[in-house]
Amino acid sequence: MKRLINHYMWAAGFTDRAEAIKKKTGVSPILLDAITFRNIAIWHAHTIFWISILESDYFQKRIEKIRLDVPTYMPNPVDFIPLFHASAPTTIEFIKMLDDCCKTATGCLFQDSLFPTASPPEGGPYFDLCDAVVDEKMTIPIGLIHPIILSLGLRFSKKTKDISDLKTITRRDIKFLANFIITLSQDKPLIDKLIPLLSQEDITILLFMAITPKEPLSLLEFNETIVLEGLQRLHQTIELYESNPEQVIKNIQDL
Repeated sequence: MKRLINHYMWAAGFTDRAEAIKKKTGVSPILLDAITFRNIAIWHAHTIFWISILESDYFQKRIEKIRLDVPTYMPNPVDFIPLFHASAPTTIEFIKMLDDCCKTATGCLFQDSLFPTASPPEGGPYFDLCDAVVDEKMTIPIGLIHPIILSLGLRFSKKTKDISDLKTITRRDIKFLANFIITLSQDKPLIDKLIPLLSQEDITILLFMAITPKEPLSLLEFNETIVLEGLQRLHQTIELYESNPEQVIKNIQDL
C-alpha cells in the first residue's frame, strides 16, 4: 500500500514539492510510516495541506526565525493539523496573526504546542490575552502563556470557568488573566519552580487547590492583594512538595 501511495504522490507532483521543501527547510512533509488502511484518506488530505503550509514563504521564514534560538527545531504536523479546516492561505494568516500578537506581548513567536487549542478564526483565549497584556503596556515571558497557568488564574473565580471552553470566558476574565500573568511574571523565583511542574498532573491538582481563595470572586475584577496571597500559597505548596515529594503525591492520591 505504501508503495502505491508513494507512486501516486510522485505522479501527482507532490513528491517533487516535498523534496523542494526538504532541501530548503530540512522538513520531510510526506510521512509514509504514518499511513494505515483506516487513515489513508485523512492522511492524504493532511499531507497535501501540510505541503502547502510548508512551502509558503511565511512558514519557511518562521522556521528560520525559531531556529535562531532553537537550531534543532522541526515543526510537528500534529501541532498544526487542528488548523487544517480552512484554506492553506487562511491558515497561514491565522498563524501569522497569533505570531504577531504574541511577539508584541512576549518577544517570541506563538508556541506550536498551543495551536491545537487556539480556536480559529478568533485565536482562542490567546489572541485576546496577548492583546490585553499589550494594553497594559507590559510584556511577559512566553512560558506563562500556558493553559495550566491560565487555569490557575481562573481559580480565583466563584463561577466554574474552563480556559478550553470560550463560552465560559468573558472579556473581564481575559483582562483579569492578563493582570494575573503580569503579576506572576514579576516573581521569577516562583516561575522557575512552577514551570517544570506544569506537566505533572498530580502536582497541578495540588496547585489548583493551593491557589483557590477561601472566598473566590463573584466577578473576576483584578485584586492585587488577593492574587499575591494566592501566589504566596503557591510558593508554600511548592516548598512543601520539594521537601517531601513522595508524601505530598501520596496525600493527593488519597484524596
